[in-house]
Amino acid sequence: MDQGTKQGISFLTGFLPSLTFCNMLMVFLAVILFLVSCNTSSKEYSAEIVVYGATPGGIPAAVAAAREGHKVILIEPSRTLGGLLGSGFRAIEDMPFKEIVGGLTREYVEKDIALGADPHSWHAKENKRFFEDMIDPYKDNIEIIYEHRIKSAEKVNGEIKSIVLEFAPPMDDGVPAPQAVSEKEITVRGNVFIDASYEGDLMAMAGVSYAVGREGIDEYKESLAGVRGIHRFPGVSPYNVQGDSTSGLLPMIDKTPLGDLGSANPYVNGYNFKFSWLKNATETDSGRIMSTPELSYPEMDTLLNRLKSVGYPITWPHYNDERRELVTGTIPGLQGNYPEGNWETRSRIWRDYIEHYKRLTQVTEGNIIMHTIQNGETQGWPSQLYLRATRRMKGEYVMTQADISLQTEIPDAIGLGFYAIDLHPTRLLVLEDGTLAHEGESTILVSPGPFRLPYKFITPKKEECKNLLVPVCFSASHLAHAAIRLEVQYMILGESAGTAAVQALEENKAVQDIDIQKLQNRLKDNGQIIDWEGEKFGRWRTSVFNNYFPSHILYRWHNHPEDYPNFMPEFRKDVPILIDNQHAELIGDWEPEISKFQPFVSFGYLYSSNKKADKSVVFRPFVPYDGDYEVRISYLSDENRSKKVPVTINYDGGEKKLEINQRKVPEINGLFQSLGVYKFSKGRSGTITVSTKGVDDGDLVVDAIQLVYSGETVSQIKL
Repeated sequence: MDQGTKQGISFLTGFLPSLTFCNMLMVFLAVILFLVSCNTSSKEYSAEIVVYGATPGGIPAAVAAAREGHKVILIEPSRTLGGLLGSGFRAIEDMPFKEIVGGLTREYVEKDIALGADPHSWHAKENKRFFEDMIDPYKDNIEIIYEHRIKSAEKVNGEIKSIVLEFAPPMDDGVPAPQAVSEKEITVRGNVFIDASYEGDLMAMAGVSYAVGREGIDEYKESLAGVRGIHRFPGVSPYNVQGDSTSGLLPMIDKTPLGDLGSANPYVNGYNFKFSWLKNATETDSGRIMSTPELSYPEMDTLLNRLKSVGYPITWPHYNDERRELVTGTIPGLQGNYPEGNWETRSRIWRDYIEHYKRLTQVTEGNIIMHTIQNGETQGWPSQLYLRATRRMKGEYVMTQADISLQTEIPDAIGLGFYAIDLHPTRLLVLEDGTLAHEGESTILVSPGPFRLPYKFITPKKEECKNLLVPVCFSASHLAHAAIRLEVQYMILGESAGTAAVQALEENKAVQDIDIQKLQNRLKDNGQIIDWEGEKFGRWRTSVFNNYFPSHILYRWHNHPEDYPNFMPEFRKDVPILIDNQHAELIGDWEPEISKFQPFVSFGYLYSSNKKADKSVVFRPFVPYDGDYEVRISYLSDENRSKKVPVTINYDGGEKKLEINQRKVPEINGLFQSLGVYKFSKGRSGTITVSTKGVDDGDLVVDAIQLVYSGETVSQIKL
C-alpha cells in the first residue's frame, strides 16, 4: 500500500464518526476520488544509488553498492535481467583469458565455463540464474523496477536529482514498445546515478557530451580510424530496376558517397540478434518453427534474390553474422538511426530485424527452428538486440588506439581488458564505379597484452555532471570502444562503478574527486584485477587460439605500434612480425578487395588487373632487434595470377630483387611464401616493396608481409 492510500484511509477512519449520513456519503466519494488520484499520479522512489539498466554492466554495479550496505534501485526497461547475456549469449565466447578477470565477473565466468560445451551454445535460463545468484545475497538492499524506461532527468547545480520513468512493457516478442502504455509515471531520486544502459539515455538526458559514429584519423591520431574495410560485390545491381542507374537505389542502400579512406562518418557497427538454432527437433527440445514475415519488404527480396542469382553465398542460419557476405543476420545500415532515435524509431528498427530473420529463412529455403528455451517469454526471440555501438561518452578521459596498444600510462586503472578492434559493417553503399559494397568492417588485434581500463573514462566531465558514472557507454574513440565493448568487460566496469559510487557517498565528493588509490585498494580487496606485470608476454599473441578466443584473429596482430613504454616487457623473438596491407604505403590507385575464397590475412587484400598500371605497395616493418629475419609474403594464389610479380627487399647492406609466381600455392600453411633470410637493424630500417611494373601475364594481389626471427626454424614457429 502506497503512502497516499495510507493517508486516505487514516483520514477516513478518524473523521467519519463525527458526520451525518449524507455528509459521510459525500466525504466517502471525495476520498475515493482522492485515492484514485493517488494511484494514477507519479509514485516516488528513492535510494542512495540508482542504476539504470540491468545489463551485464548494471547488475554488478548494483551488487557492488549493495554489498557495502547501501540501498540501490536497479531499473530495467525490459522484463529480463542480463541484457545480451540474459538472452542467452555466452560470456566466455569473447573472453580469451580468465586470468585478467576478477571479482564478481570471475565468479560469473567460472559458472559459465562449468557449463562446458561449445561457447556458441546458448544458455538464457542459466545466465539469468547466474545473475539472480549474484543479486540474491544482497536482495534486501536492491529494489528492481522492470518495464520502465527513462523519460526525463532533473539536474540541479551539476548533479542529477531525479529521473522520471514511463511504464512501457516490451511487446510479446521482446520488441520495445513504441510508446508508453500508461500515463502513470515513476520518479526516482538518488545521490549517485549509474547509467549502465546500452543506449546511454540517462547520460544524454543529463546533458553529458557524447559521440556517435566514427572519428577520422586526425581526431585522436589513430592510424586505423575512420572509413575503411570496403568489401565489394561486383555483379549485384544496387538499383530499383536491374542495371538501370536512373531508377534510383534500393531503399536499404545508403546514398552518401564513401568519402576518403580514414575520414570520419556518423555510421556505427551493424546490429543483429545473437541466436541459437536447432537443425532438427528432438523429444526434449522441440523448438519453435520460424514463422513467415508479417511485413512486406519487396526491396529486400529483390536484393537477396539478386545475390543468389549471381552466386554470392547467404550463410543461414548463422549464430551471429558472416561479415564476408553482403547480407546475413546483419543488414549493414539498418541500425543507423537507433543510437539517438526515439522509442518509436528504435522499436521499428528492432521489428525490422525480426522480419529480416524470417525473410532469410524463406530465401534460403530453410526449415529453421528456434530454441524456445532461449526466451519463452519473448516467443523464442532473444530479449536483447545486439547493440554493438550506440552513444559513446566524451568524459574526463577518452580511451584511444594508443591506450589499447599499450603506448600510454594508465595510473587510475579499475580493471583490465583484452580483445581485438572488432568492427562490423556499417552500411551498404555504391562506390564511384557503380559497384555495390559495404564498408566499416575490421578485425585487428593491436593489443600485445592486457590493457588497463581507466577510472576517468567512466566519469563525465565534472562541469557536465558530478554524480554520474557510465560503465557501458564509456568514453572512448570508436576504435578503442570496439576492443572494450564486450559483456565481460562491461561486468568488470560495472562492479568498479558501483564501488566508486559508494566511495563518492562516503567521501561526500563528486565522482571525479574521489581518492583513486583508495578505490583501487578497495577493488583489489574484492578480487578485481587491475595490474598486469608483463609475464608471459608473447602468449597473448601466440597462444590465444588454444582458448575460446576466435580463431579468425590468427594473423591479425600487427606490430604497427612504434614503441612501448619502459614498463613493458621486451618483445619475444619467437613472435612473428606481421604487417597487413592496411599498414602499408600505397603508391598509385589501389582498391581493397574481398573474396569468398581463403586464406588471406585479415578480411581483404589489394588487387590489380590493370596490366598498364605502374603502382606499388611498400611495407615498412618495425623490427625490435638487430638480427637476421626470414621474410615471407602472403598472397591468394589463382590460375589467372601473374608468374612474375616483382618484389624488392631493402635490408642492411643491400637490396634483393625477386619475382614470385602467384599461380603457385604458398608453401607455408597455404598462406605465406618464404623469400629468404635478410639482416635488419632495430627500427624501421628496411622495406619490402611489391610492384606491378612489367606484369603483363595476369592479375596480382598484395596481402601481407611477415618477418620471423631466424633464430627459430620455420617448423618451430606456430602460425
